[in-house]
Amino acid sequence: MPNATDVQRFDDALATLNELAAHDMDFYKGYEGVLDWLAQQTSPGTAKGVVGEQLSLGWHFRKSAAITQFREALRAYLLVLITRYGLAGGQLKTAKGIEPGSDAAHTRRVLLASLKNYCRRIVVRHGGIVIDSKVYEWAGLRHFADVARVLRDGRDRGAEILRHAFAYARRVDDAQGHYARWFGIANRREVATDFERLIEVYHKKSIRIRVEERTERDGSVRLDTVYGVATRQHWDYAQPKELIDIRLGDYFFDGTAVHSSQIVHDTAMYDAILERHLVMKKEQATALEDLRQAIMAGGDEVALEAAHTLREADIARRIRENAARVPPQDRTREKISVTGVILHEVTHNAIWTTDVQIEGQAMYGPNCCLWLARNHPGKAATNADNFRLFSEEFLTA
Repeated sequence: MPNATDVQRFDDALATLNELAAHDMDFYKGYEGVLDWLAQQTSPGTAKGVVGEQLSLGWHFRKSAAITQFREALRAYLLVLITRYGLAGGQLKTAKGIEPGSDAAHTRRVLLASLKNYCRRIVVRHGGIVIDSKVYEWAGLRHFADVARVLRDGRDRGAEILRHAFAYARRVDDAQGHYARWFGIANRREVATDFERLIEVYHKKSIRIRVEERTERDGSVRLDTVYGVATRQHWDYAQPKELIDIRLGDYFFDGTAVHSSQIVHDTAMYDAILERHLVMKKEQATALEDLRQAIMAGGDEVALEAAHTLREADIARRIRENAARVPPQDRTREKISVTGVILHEVTHNAIWTTDVQIEGQAMYGPNCCLWLARNHPGKAATNADNFRLFSEEFLTA
């Protein structure tokens, strides 16, 4: 079991590197380099403890702002040299012995200039993953075993199924019906081009994996209640970048598996329920606009708002009753593949997909995506979960 103080020392040094990177991108190579090293360790927690112990420094009794900043810089310097350059033995002892001298601020600047040169020379592997240390922290808290291996396997399976998905999308026929199922009559050439770009991303770029945290009112930090999050960007913006960036949420740690096992309801039943729901959601928006127009026309505002409240309550009641027609399900029984979660988020960050909404209803999961492909194929070809579900048709054991 690694010592908590040693692990914290490692994390603090890594945080210093990240802070330096905010002002100078050369330091970012050092930050990513350490994360890349950590992802390759058999036991990341133990590895952090071992390195953290080596980051322990003396002269801790000498306190001042300048001394504190120097110590932080020295630990970041040692972290990069230990993990990326194999610093050990006498050389490590010499480096740890660097003193701040009479002008700690000047010595820190000299040290950072040397660190910057070391960071510049680091080459992070492309076509792999770079896992942020926070992922390991949350994985430990959630008892999620071997998170680095799980994520690497998920990414590698993604590269494999994308090749099959691209080949299928380019075919003239649709023998298994996969394309029509998830994209309807959407333009096959455009969809195939998007898959080709995704293949290029998986083979030429690293995927940086972080977590999506939120701070509660009581100051506690929690994971956002999603599987994952990624910023949307066009291919033209993604192409020159070295990294594709995705963030994992709460559901990832208890709602994923090697294969997806989502409940697929009877299509006719679900479509009828969904379409009634969309009509009532549109009615909600219309009711609000009707109220606004009536007030602008000079109607009795108090009476109109009272009538609107009753109308809203009636619509809300009908929406609840309609939703109750969907058979109850246990979310703990449903899983989404790790490969699918990564691929879904990568499509946001690489080919500008969105989480399509129809009348405020997000198009997630098999039933919604099947309906979207039949009724709005153009939107299906921009919806991240349709790309995920089509690709998972080729996810074998």
